[in-house]
This record gives sequence, C-alpha cells and structure tokens, in this order.
Amino acid sequence: MDSQEIEEILPRLTEEKQYHLGRNAGKIFKKIYSIQAEYDDIPKDSKKDKKLLQLQRYEQSSVRINEDETAINYVKNHIDLIWKQNPVYLYGNYHPGNLIYTKENSIGVIDFNCWESVILMKNSINWSFLE
Repeated sequence: MDSQEIEEILPRLTEEKQYHLGRNAGKIFKKIYSIQAEYDDIPKDSKKDKKLLQLQRYEQSSVRINEDETAINYVKNHIDLIWKQNPVYLYGNYHPGNLIYTKENSIGVIDFNCWESVILMKNSINWSFLE
C-alpha cells in the first residue's frame, strides 16, 4: 500500500486539509461502529457493576467537574438502556500513530489489534454532523 504515516504529514498540511481528514476519520469510525458484533465476541457480562463502581469512585474523588450531578443522575437512571442495544465493534486506539495518509490524499485507519465488542448506544449519538 502506498501511504505515509499521518504523524509525519499532518504538520505540513493546511488547517483546512487537517479538518477534512478529521471528518473523514469520523466517517470511517461511524462505519466501524455500525458493524454488528459476532455472537462469540459479545461480552458475557453486562459490565454494569463495573461502570457503576467507576461512577462511584468518580463521585468520591477530589477531581470532579462542577455541576456534574445532572450527568451522573442521567447515567444512573439510564444505564440499563445500554445493554438493550445490539453490540457493535469499537476501535479504542484512535491517535495519529494509527492513521495513514493515502496516495489519494485521504486517510486510513490501521492497527486493528486493539478492538473490543461493546454495546454502543447508537441511537443516542447524533452522527448527522458527519454527513
């Protein structure tokens, strides 16, 4: 494949070109997040207890965001909705080192050894900004 590491190219591109590459990367991830997970890849537990423990630790920490109670309450009151959605694949290693600049002056995503199957609340995410 004729491509270059984006980390080397990015500083030489205009802000407008960088912006468009970022939008294109978003479109790629939108497609990735629409791929239904295979049954064998679906986590056997819901991870609800883990997420609630993480939220509890955040609430007890000294590093809090001002007026975060609305968000905390929303998560607590809607956490069960997460596991009612179909699981999709999630790419969790997004950074310039895992992007390539193609010979077509576009962007590509590489390094797919860092993925996991998750339940993503697809209907709660507004993807229209990528269209």
